[in-house]
Amino acid sequence: MKVVLVLLTLAVSVFGTFAQSDPSPAATPDSPQTAAVTPSALASGVPITGSLTTEDPSDVWTFDGAADQTIRVSMVALTRGTLDPRLDISLPDGTQVASNDDSGSGEFGSLNAYIDLVRLPDDATYTIRATCVGLCQGVYALLLDVVDLEGLEVLRQWASRAEATSEYSRDQWSARQAAGAPNTDGCRDSQTAWASSQADSSAEELRLTYAAPVIPRQVNVYQVYNPGSIVNIAVVDAETGDRIDLPNSIDAPANTPCPGVFTVDISDVMRPVNGVIVYLDQSVLAAWNEIDAVELVGVVP
Repeated sequence: MKVVLVLLTLAVSVFGTFAQSDPSPAATPDSPQTAAVTPSALASGVPITGSLTTEDPSDVWTFDGAADQTIRVSMVALTRGTLDPRLDISLPDGTQVASNDDSGSGEFGSLNAYIDLVRLPDDATYTIRATCVGLCQGVYALLLDVVDLEGLEVLRQWASRAEATSEYSRDQWSARQAAGAPNTDGCRDSQTAWASSQADSSAEELRLTYAAPVIPRQVNVYQVYNPGSIVNIAVVDAETGDRIDLPNSIDAPANTPCPGVFTVDISDVMRPVNGVIVYLDQSVLAAWNEIDAVELVGVVP
């Protein structure tokens, strides 16, 4: 990962190649740490260093961002054991856009701060506050990256595993029939697609897991019998396991032909996901809504 390599290089050479910078004036008895500070500007792809102390525990940086631009920001402690970084990004009016305390990543450093793939809401001069939690003494490296999502690799994948709230049997019409690529021909009741235990059940879930986490751009649901019962689709955050509901994911009766593919385009989820959940209410048609496969399309982070 680019950000890790850059910051590891910076950690080795921080006292050589890169000059240390402290954009915030130190607090004095006449100037408490809550006093306003003069922000310093950041440039994309240019790592800088700063230092924090218990008396002066935050630095303020700015950058000019554009609406719908995607960014990554990282803050790595170069003084180990004495600094626990935290990042906050906000608009000029103080509205918080993103924050992170601990990245939770073994590769990146679990206590370091990492804000990954945030889409900016407006054209504005944004503020990044580099601060700390508990441990507030040491040198840090800060890196802002503007990310071109269109230039990233697009990955199309079928589910590696599928589970459901119910299934017609443990083999034929089972949830695992929805894993992998489509393998059912025509519009028909087919044992090679998933079907729930009851035809008119009102609360069914088909949960699919994918091998590679991606920033999602599209979900395609391949239906081979009685489309029209999907009431919601969600993706699953690869790191936290949280469910992220997708707008415009209701497949109403007569919306999708049989056989047919119900497509949900995604533009506002910037977290890597590795799961899809399809929610169905089959009491709408009182018939089995059989699903052959679910494709997840996204960019590799």
